[in-house]
Amino acid sequence: MVKGANVGLAGLSEDAGSVTVGLNWRSETGEGDADVSVLLLGPDGKVRDDADFLFYNNPAAADGSVQLLGKTPAEDGNEDRISLDLTALPPEVEYVVVAASRYGGARFGDLDDLRLTLSDRTGEGLARFRIDDAGVESAFVFGEFYRRGGEWKF
Repeated sequence: MVKGANVGLAGLSEDAGSVTVGLNWRSETGEGDADVSVLLLGPDGKVRDDADFLFYNNPAAADGSVQLLGKTPAEDGNEDRISLDLTALPPEVEYVVVAASRYGGARFGDLDDLRLTLSDRTGEGLARFRIDDAGVESAFVFGEFYRRGGEWKF
């Protein structure tokens, strides 16, 4: 995928109602940590309440539709994974924003090979894109899922 593109998930896989998002990066300096977060937004583009902000201290939605699976060292860097069951989200959730933040003055531009991968529940890769334009940002939106015409898109 290229920046700004979108794709209907149903056209990618019949198992795309439940997906895993992987945020991947490397750091030559070893200072490569980032905290992943997910925001569940209503039609007005706002979280309904604090429970719709998922992060390390609130890693799972009460209904199980979103789970932050944590960091995993990978042979080519680090991976932070998120499990999303889009079919289990309440109907009033229209957007799912995938973001991350760095702290202590760290910037996303300091990371190497920053990318996002999307897989269905069977592990089949659906989409992948590299983020080559990260700079001084300490908070970064990697992408969003949204309902359109009765289906989920990314």
